Amino acid sequence: MPAAASQPTSSPVPTPRQRAGNVVAATGKMGRTAWEPVKRHSRELWLQVTGSFFVLLACTMAGGMWALRNSVRAAFLTAHSHPAALVSTDALKFYVAALAFLMFAYFGVSNFVRASRSSAAAQTNKNR
Repeated sequence: MPAAASQPTSSPVPTPRQRAGNVVAATGKMGRTAWEPVKRHSRELWLQVTGSFFVLLACTMAGGMWALRNSVRAAFLTAHSHPAALVSTDALKFYVAALAFLMFAYFGVSNFVRASRSSAAAQTNKNR
């Protein structure tokens, strides 16, 4: 039966339904291939834009803290004789501005770090 082993194998001719399925699969793959970089880069851009927004808000809060620095310094210097000076209106504004500054600075920096990590991960995946 060596004659059966030497027969060439022919691939079956795909039916129209199979060809349509192949076209749909190829179109889906093409869409994913085209949109994945757009999605990734737009996410990185969005993180950088929101990070910039948070950094600008943090700078605004730092400016508010700078404007109140003299009155708060005076409150701290007189705190031993007037403990109520630590909770004056200017001191409370300073504390709120300091808390907002820390929060916005954290959000701004973390957005840039996340964008950087996303970009680095994309480069690593690209080089594989």
